[in-house]
Amino acid sequence: METDIKFDETNQRAELKLGGNLMIQDASKLKDVLSGFLSSADDCILDLDEVQLFDLSSIQLLFALHLTAKKLDKQLSLKGDCPQLFREAVESAGLSWTKWLCFGGAD
Repeated sequence: METDIKFDETNQRAELKLGGNLMIQDASKLKDVLSGFLSSADDCILDLDEVQLFDLSSIQLLFALHLTAKKLDKQLSLKGDCPQLFREAVESAGLSWTKWLCFGGAD
């Protein structure tokens, strides 16, 4: 798992770039990275373009990030288009029915 967080000059916007394989072995580290990312700014942008593999644990953590952002009234979005690999992993996990990141179901 690879991570890179960038902030704008005002620290109100942060961008987290994830790469490599997001798997159960990295779940604890990913949880810490996502938590720090969300607490660092009000406008949070995820870049998932370089992720090569999502497993169920990573999808669950990203969904929890979405729920926490919503609860804290923070903006969470994807950079660019929704990667096909992410779309397939979310659909496989059964979480494409609800509105989050690049999915448009019920809220």
